[in-house]
Amino acid sequence: MWRGVVQYRFNQTSGVLQVKLPDLAQHEIARVAKTHPEYIQIEVRKPGKPRTTGDSSQNHAINGFCQQIARETGQPFESVKSAMKEEALTRGYPFDTEKVTGRAIPWSETRLNTEQAAILIDTIKQFSAEYGIILEE
Repeated sequence: MWRGVVQYRFNQTSGVLQVKLPDLAQHEIARVAKTHPEYIQIEVRKPGKPRTTGDSSQNHAINGFCQQIARETGQPFESVKSAMKEEALTRGYPFDTEKVTGRAIPWSETRLNTEQAAILIDTIKQFSAEYGIILEE
């Protein structure tokens, strides 16, 4: 399933919506149309507020917590962060679908809104609690 933000132009007078879809979205629509040629479902929502950055921010928490887990486990920071994003997929963390294999590719945190960043932070905190890693805020 493709999830993402698209550019659009909406004419309120005519009700016509023009959408520029990324390649991954076009691929996903073509895949769905093969099995369901009569219809597809599209969800439209207001985009969320971008994740927070700087001191005491969501961005700072994500990276700081992943660094602490990396120290405690002896794993590289990037591996820990990648694993946390993979874990967060089951909670609704956003992803793109890889064209060839169909594998979920979790989003970079630069694309996240505050709700999506909160999903990742909650996942990191749960992982830490389950493995007895005490995180410093």
